[in-house]
This record gives sequence, C-alpha cells and structure tokens, in this order.
Amino acid sequence: RCAAFWHRPSIVVEEFREITMRVAVPHGVGPLGRAWEGRRPSSTTDAPAEPDYPRTEVAARAGLHGALWVPVVSGGEVLGVLEFYSRAENPLDNPLLATLSTVGNQIGEFLRR
Repeated sequence: RCAAFWHRPSIVVEEFREITMRVAVPHGVGPLGRAWEGRRPSSTTDAPAEPDYPRTEVAARAGLHGALWVPVVSGGEVLGVLEFYSRAENPLDNPLLATLSTVGNQIGEFLRR
C-alpha cells in the first residue's frame, strides 16, 4: 500500500492519487510488484501499457506515461518501493538504473539505522 503521495500543486492528479492510496499491489504483480520482488529498479516510457498495471485507466487520463520504480532495500529485505511518474516518455538507461539501485540501498540503510 502507498504510505505517502506527493505531487506538484500545479499538476492535477487527484483521481490517480485516490486510487494509489487505496490499491494494494501484490509482490510480483505489475511493474511495482516486480520491482519489489526483483529488488532492482525498473522504468517504462508508457506506464498505462505495462502488463498487470493496476492503475492503467487513471494513469492514462492523468497523462502519466514515464514511470520509475526504485526498491528501498536493507539487509536483503525490501522495505518499500519509491514510485516516480512523469508526463514525458523519457527512457532511462541501465547505468542510471544501477545508480538508482544504489540510492535505494542507501535509503534502506539510513532507515535501518
């Protein structure tokens, strides 16, 4: 489940926020669940087109396409997944995803301490 949601006040995504706060994503299902289970970041240029994505219609209506999922890991345990969305369809390359994996691990270690 989503614990917190933030967006720029100038961007209208209320319906997306409401569904995000309600939906429970099982491990291994959809891009967020796969990032959790695989313990590594993933991204897409078209979130609504992702297989098993539970918020397809509301993300499309909000114009959200680019997405990034970064697991927060400590001691091999996933504490959560950070989600980032964009209206732009910017692809992320493997070196950037590797860097974001390190960032997720560092956040996890900070939380553990």
